[in-house]
Amino acid sequence: MHETRESEDVELGTNYKNDTGAYFVTGWEKDKLFELTAIKDDYAVLYRYKKLDNNRTQLTYTEWMHDETDLKDPFSGKELLTLKKVMENGKPAF
Repeated sequence: MHETRESEDVELGTNYKNDTGAYFVTGWEKDKLFELTAIKDDYAVLYRYKKLDNNRTQLTYTEWMHDETDLKDPFSGKELLTLKKVMENGKPAF
């Protein structure tokens, strides 16, 4: 997946693009959470991190529609496994 953002620093309002669409950062706390909201629709995704020890981090992944409609294309188990591998191999998206 190809990803870009408008600046090196991640902060509220930063524009972010990947193969699935264009988003802006609506939540950000370093090493705690990262939230994106789609520019074209009401889709949002939240990554919440919790340090368990020096070698382990718990990730909670949540996606939803702000207008409470059904998700059009929710992440599958395969996509979540890919996300897990990327995180474990130390190749951050940012």
